[in-house]
Amino acid sequence: MTPSKRRFRNAFLGATLPWIIPAGASLGGLQDPAYTSLDSLEFSEVGRLGVLEGDPTQMFGDVTALSVDESRGVLFVLDRLGHRLSAFTIAGEFIDWAGGQGAGPGEFTRPVAMVSAWGSVHVVDWGQNRLTRFQLDSDNLGYAGELRLPVAGPTKVCLLDDALFLLRYQEGSGHIVHRVDQAANLASSFGSPFVEGDAFMAAATDDGLLACDDAYRRVYVVSRAVPRARGYSANGALLWDIELPGVETAVITRERGVVRWNPPPGRSTNDRPVTLVPAPGGRFLVQVQEGVWGQATDPATVARTFLIDGESGEILDESYDIPRIELFSGDLAFSRVAEPVPHVVIREWTWSRDE
Repeated sequence: MTPSKRRFRNAFLGATLPWIIPAGASLGGLQDPAYTSLDSLEFSEVGRLGVLEGDPTQMFGDVTALSVDESRGVLFVLDRLGHRLSAFTIAGEFIDWAGGQGAGPGEFTRPVAMVSAWGSVHVVDWGQNRLTRFQLDSDNLGYAGELRLPVAGPTKVCLLDDALFLLRYQEGSGHIVHRVDQAANLASSFGSPFVEGDAFMAAATDDGLLACDDAYRRVYVVSRAVPRARGYSANGALLWDIELPGVETAVITRERGVVRWNPPPGRSTNDRPVTLVPAPGGRFLVQVQEGVWGQATDPATVARTFLIDGESGEILDESYDIPRIELFSGDLAFSRVAEPVPHVVIREWTWSRDE
């Protein structure tokens, strides 16, 4: 049953938070190329959502994705295990939730990604291979229709040039990025799989990260199977292809028709890219998590952060001291954390000018 739509003030957030900067607005000195040091990037926590018990509107099973509607200052939280899409104000006030487990209208089987676009929030349901749209009107988050996706089993989605980009290897086309219009019609496909070989090998290892930089009209892709990142123009032209230095991912082999992941030689740990986030000034962050082989790791644990120039692919800096970041919105940064309970951390960030 849908919980009461009463509003609450999250005690961690206080009364107010800084205004969100709308998409396309100037970020002042952050456009300056002097801002290239991650040591000058500072974060301070200003709030969080998520509790173990108590308020049911803040109890999450597995926060899969976050999205912000900057024009209205709304944070959307997608809960894979709870089969629920929740809407909060940036000040932490619960607005409404929608979803539920099932295959009916507005229900989810395996929600994996979402994006705010065209005044609605669109959820990619991997289990049903459909895009479900929800409309937020006042305090009501309502089902607004669904579209069958032309690409089977996409895992990530982003918005650029009034189109959606989906990440998934397709054997027929041999591409990994697919551009679809508002009616979910396939417009174009581009990008080759990171792991070469037959189609089975490519499909089994194409799990990756996808991000769109609308201000600079670029699409970024990072493989989680091999330590590589690529940049594309909005029309799919490859701009650069780089290797993330010092990142030791699993060793991937195919044995008797089965793709196997093994730890790097001589190690009981392996590295895995976990976040890909556009940052101000046409740059982006790639964050890598180190985990003990065969054991679950907290999504909040980040071993290394790379700051990369989106135009050239040049690695500008790296750091071991940056918290995991899912997205930037104005002067706020949002993270999802699994331990001790699934929750969302909201941080204010500043970037001091390099000396």
